[in-house]
Amino acid sequence: MSRQYLLVLGCGMQGRAAVDDLYHRADPEPIVVVDNRPGLSDDLSLYAGDRISCRMVDLADPDEVRDLMAGASVVVEALPPGFARGMIKIAAEVGVSLVSSMYSVNPAESDPTAIARANDDL
Repeated sequence: MSRQYLLVLGCGMQGRAAVDDLYHRADPEPIVVVDNRPGLSDDLSLYAGDRISCRMVDLADPDEVRDLMAGASVVVEALPPGFARGMIKIAAEVGVSLVSSMYSVNPAESDPTAIARANDDL
């Protein structure tokens, strides 16, 4: 399958900044934004043209996420912490590059065994 768009998961403060940066870069690749916030489409309508589209996706459904990631050239993950590791795993399965705004391991964790266990989970 050909990679057709940039995928932004989450459009809170970090996701919105990512969308803005991606929109204003020279490459005109389409951007698909996934968020569960009502009114997202209206918020993103300030961007001219039809380069940005919004989708409501059940991020708890790995098959739905996998299908969406399969069409992406790059995934920008800007979701709440509980979603980050799952999105990293699915991106690895699909073979798409993912940039995350979250830590895959708690930066305050100092126990080497706990860190190794968390990394092994990926």
